[in-house]
Order: sequence, then structure tokens, then C-alpha cells
Amino acid sequence: MKKSVKHLKREIAKLRHEEKYLKQVSMNIEQAETLDDLEEIKEELKEENYIKKQQHNRKNKGSKKLPPRKFISSDGYQILVGRNNKQNDRLTKKIANDGDIWLHTKVIAGSHVIIKRDTEKDIPDNTLSEAAAIAAYFSKARESTNVPIDYTPVENVNKPKGAKPGLVYYEKYQTIYIDPADRKLLKKLAAD
Repeated sequence: MKKSVKHLKREIAKLRHEEKYLKQVSMNIEQAETLDDLEEIKEELKEENYIKKQQHNRKNKGSKKLPPRKFISSDGYQILVGRNNKQNDRLTKKIANDGDIWLHTKVIAGSHVIIKRDTEKDIPDNTLSEAAAIAAYFSKARESTNVPIDYTPVENVNKPKGAKPGLVYYEKYQTIYIDPADRKLLKKLAAD
């Protein structure tokens, strides 16, 4: 009986983890802007065994990975935004450097956002607000107001062993409450 309870608790934790991952995938699909965005999500779902892999998949073998969305803050800082879970991992663990600032909606599915920092100077409040507004926009809270956004240096963000793409835990963070960016701000800051 004790073993069964222990096993069930582990299975429930796994299912909650999977539910969180699938909510993130759903949000990524809803916010995809191009067919390439959807294709990359489809490839992720194949790799995670949610979609059966086809034998003759010639088109995708040579397909290149999409870059993260890029914005430039009004203070000149580069802001990068993941397009899907795999890209969130790449952005946070491979592209970002220690000292860069990581942002994400608190407990709400959303994209990882990175403020690139090439100096030791503190990030200006205006840049932090713009990046937080972008993080709120690229989340399930896009239509909400007063969205909680957690932020911390990238070195405080970790990926649990064996976790699904995009799922991380973090510590030593602060929270800012902000309204999501509007299209006007996104166009103004767009670097593409």
C-alpha cells in the first residue's frame, strides 16, 4: 500500500509537469505567426513523441532553426524572445550568458525573454519594463492587465534533469507587474 501511494504521487507529479508543458505548447501554437513557427513546433512534438515520426521526411531534414524574435529596447539593449519550447531552452541555456536577464510570466505559460547585457551596468528600468511588457505579450496573459513577470540573472535559471523542453525552475528573482505590450510598442522595438 505504501509503495502504491509513493508511486501514485510520483505519477501525479509527472502528469502535472506534462500538463504544464502541453499548456506551453498550446500557447506557442496560438501565438505562432508563420508556417515556419508551426513547423518548428511540429518538429518538437515529434521529438517528444506526441506526433508519430514519418519515414520519408525529406523536407524537414534540411530545415533550419528559426532565430528567436528580436527587439531593441529604447535604451539600446537587445531583447530576445523564444518562439516555442525548444527555442526557449536554446535561448536560456545556449544563447544567453551569465549576467543577461531572464524574464517569464509568473505561473502562466509564456515565452522565455532575455535581455542581453554586454556591460556590468544595471539594466535601466525602462528596458526592464519594455522586456516585461514583451514577456506578458508573448504569454497566455496577452489579453490581461497587471501581469506578474518574474526576472532574474540567467545563472539563476536551471533545467531539471529529464524535464520537457522549455520547463525550468529559478531562484533569487524579483517580480514586476505590467500590462502586455501593444502592437505599436512591438513595432517600435522590433529589430527584424
